[in-house]
Order: sequence, then C-alpha cells, then structure tokens
Amino acid sequence: MNSQVDYGTLTDKRDGQVYKITKIGYQWWMAENLKYADSIKTPSLVNGSWCYDDNDQRCLLTGRLYTWAAAIDSVKLENSSLKCGFGTSCNIPDRVQGICPEGWHLPNQTEWNDLVNKLGGNKVAGHILKAQSGWGSSNTTHFQCVA
Repeated sequence: MNSQVDYGTLTDKRDGQVYKITKIGYQWWMAENLKYADSIKTPSLVNGSWCYDDNDQRCLLTGRLYTWAAAIDSVKLENSSLKCGFGTSCNIPDRVQGICPEGWHLPNQTEWNDLVNKLGGNKVAGHILKAQSGWGSSNTTHFQCVA
C-alpha cells in the first residue's frame, strides 16, 4: 500500500458487489471494473454487456464489458428530458451516472485529463495505472486497468 494514496471500498446497493476505490489527487475512482448486469432494472444492458471471451468466470476477475449505449444507460437518458436516438443528435450531459452505482458517474474528459496529468501526463500515466498481470497485482495507485 502506498501511504500517499487513500483507499476504500464501495458497496453497490443494487447487487451487493463490493469494489475497491482509490483517491488519486482530489478525485475518487473505482479501482475495479463494474460487474453490474441486471438488465431487468436497467434495460440498456440487454445485449449490451458481456464477460471477456464470453466466459462468465472472467467477469468475476475483470468485471464486465459494456457497449457505450449500455454504459451511459441510453434507455434512461431517452426517457429523461434529453431526446437522443435514431435520426437525432444531441449532447450528452457533462455528468452522466449511466450504469454506475448511486453517487458515482462516468468520468468526463476533464476528469480523465486531471487523472492523467496528476500521474505525470500521457507518456507515463497508462503505465502507472495498468495492472501488471490481471486483477491480483497492484500498482502504486491501486487503480487496476487491464490492458
């Protein structure tokens, strides 16, 4: 553990999953990929999420993969005052909860830029954030991107 980094956990009330979180700079980040898959409560997930190699055991290790429409919860956005869809274009709000747990949101470009800059810029941030081998390894931030 890095004494200069704050760590914690987040419990997703929708399914009871517990995730590691880490504070980098002034921002809190989920340090694991989301595993949420309830397509009844979240219709955007129908055919919009899957496990790597279509292997359900992979989701336990690396979380789920999501289409963009599923990640932003396009059904929820369509049912809001924002009108996007076939034949129309729109700007997505700066802060989108999407399929994130309550109190969390998808990072916007400014938040990604802040993260990258905090970690030394484009040339080094990816190496700092990348897990060394699967989710079992760690780096100095405990933000574990599998590349």
